[in-house]
Amino acid sequence: MKINYAKRIARLQECLGIDTGITAQQFKLEAEHLWDVMIQRDPKIVSEFNIVLPVVLPKLVTGDLGIELQLYLEGVGKSYAKITDREFHNYYENELDGKVKIVPGSHHNQLIKRMKQGSLVGIHLSGLLRGEFEPREQYLLSGMDIPIVVLMFPDLFGCDHNQILDMTALSWRNGRGLALASYKTGAEFNITGNLLYAGVADYARPSYLFLG
Repeated sequence: MKINYAKRIARLQECLGIDTGITAQQFKLEAEHLWDVMIQRDPKIVSEFNIVLPVVLPKLVTGDLGIELQLYLEGVGKSYAKITDREFHNYYENELDGKVKIVPGSHHNQLIKRMKQGSLVGIHLSGLLRGEFEPREQYLLSGMDIPIVVLMFPDLFGCDHNQILDMTALSWRNGRGLALASYKTGAEFNITGNLLYAGVADYARPSYLFLG
């Protein structure tokens, strides 16, 4: 897939109302470097996933993942509105503050630590094509990065087919899972067991983030 880096980072900054401090050229160069590193370490990795995309993870502005996630989801809604008249629903609006935690063993704290320091570039991998993916040390389970991916690439995640991106590295309150899902009729953020078409959740598989 040919990436318009300027368009994608501009969408991110506009919909979140921020300046990431990363230019389109920097985004391109860092993404290409990460791609080369990833392929050198794991030559067959791209053939295992249907979607492989560069993303910019913005610097965290608070110490509360729930507040940050709410901001990201607002950005997702704005991004969707620019490409479709379908609605995006956040079914847990105003119910995230102080209630979103990192799942033990997901290593997602590595991403959060780096996001506290500043904006960074990563490579998103989702849509496992066959079998099971055996996680490697350098591939983090996705969580806070999922809404950023959807915000930057709404044209890929809000189209004419059912799709779920499970935020595997995060949990809400008593350990329930979180996910973003798109359908032919619209898109939503919800608890995994409450997705609009519950049966579709059976096909959800984890996504991963490569940081190099």
